[in-house]
Amino acid sequence: MFVAGVDVTALALANPPFTTLYLRGGEQPRERAHLALDRAGAPNLHPLLDAIGGDEVFESRVIIAAGDAPVEVFEIDEPLRFDVARSGQVLSLGTLIEYSQFSSPHAVVTIEDDVFAITSFGSIEVPDPVIGPVSVSESILTAIEALGFVEPQVLALVGSKRQLEKYSPTIREAFPVAWVQHYTTDDIDEQLTEISDQIVRDAQSRSAESLTNDLAQFRAARDLGRTVEGAAVVEAIREAKVASVLVHDDPNDLTLLEGDRLVDHVTHLAVAHRVPIRMIPNVDAVMGPAEGLGAVLYEPSMLLAAAMPSTVTSSVERSPSVAS
Repeated sequence: MFVAGVDVTALALANPPFTTLYLRGGEQPRERAHLALDRAGAPNLHPLLDAIGGDEVFESRVIIAAGDAPVEVFEIDEPLRFDVARSGQVLSLGTLIEYSQFSSPHAVVTIEDDVFAITSFGSIEVPDPVIGPVSVSESILTAIEALGFVEPQVLALVGSKRQLEKYSPTIREAFPVAWVQHYTTDDIDEQLTEISDQIVRDAQSRSAESLTNDLAQFRAARDLGRTVEGAAVVEAIREAKVASVLVHDDPNDLTLLEGDRLVDHVTHLAVAHRVPIRMIPNVDAVMGPAEGLGAVLYEPSMLLAAAMPSTVTSSVERSPSVAS
C-alpha cells in the first residue's frame, strides 16, 4: 500500500516499537509535538522532532517512526483538529488512510506532440516524475513503469483527441483495474486549471461511489453469514480469512487490545497482510458494521482452495512460463 509515494506496507512490516504523530498546522509545532509524544510515552523523540522543521507548519502532518526505518513525513491538505501521538506495538494508520481515500488515488497524464508529463494529484505521488521532450511512445512506457509503484485507481489522460485515442489503449491494458478517463483539449495551458478542477471532482465522486458500494457489499455478505465484527476482525486477519475490512476510526475510541487501540491493530494488520481497507464514516449498524469495525470473509470455496496443497507437475508436462 502506497500513500504519497511511501510504501506503508513496508513500515507496517518493520520491527516495533511504532510511533505515529498527527500534528495540526500552526505555530510552535515542536513544542506541541513534544507534549503529544510525552503523553504517548514515545521512545527516542529526537528523530521525530527533527522531522518537523521550522517554527510553524502550514499543512497538517503525519510523522511515522517504525523500528529502525527512517522517519517518514506526510503533509496532508485536510486540517487536523488536534495534535495526537500514539506509541506501541502497532502503527496508528486510520487517519492517514482516511485522508488517502478522500478522493480516489489518481494521477494525471498529459500527452502532447512535443511534451509528455505525469503529475500526481490527491494522495499519491509518482516516485520519479516523468517529463520530456522525448518521444511520446517511449514516455508512455516510462510512465507505466512509474505508475506501477503507486497503483492509481483513477488515471486522467489529458491531451488532444488524436493522441488520447492513440495511446489510451496501451495505458488501459497496463492498468485494467483503474478507471481511465479522457479529458480532451487542444490547449492544455489555457484549460489546465479548469480540467484539473474537474478531475478532482470526478475523483471525489468516484471515491464516494466506491464507499457506497463497499457498504452495500458488506451488508450483502452479512446476510450470507460471511462477516465478522468488532475484535473478532483481528483474529480473522491473522488467520488469512479476510477479503476486506471496513473501519471507522474515532480518535476518542480507546478500546484496547493487547495494550494498543483495537482499531490500530486492525488497520496495522490489514496493511501488513495486504488486506484492502475501507475507512467509513460513523454509520448506523443497519448500514454497516456494528461499532464501526467489520470484515468481509472469503467465500468458503476460496478458503478451501487456498488450504489445499498445490499440484506439482514434472518439467516435461509443465507448460513453458510466459516470463521465461
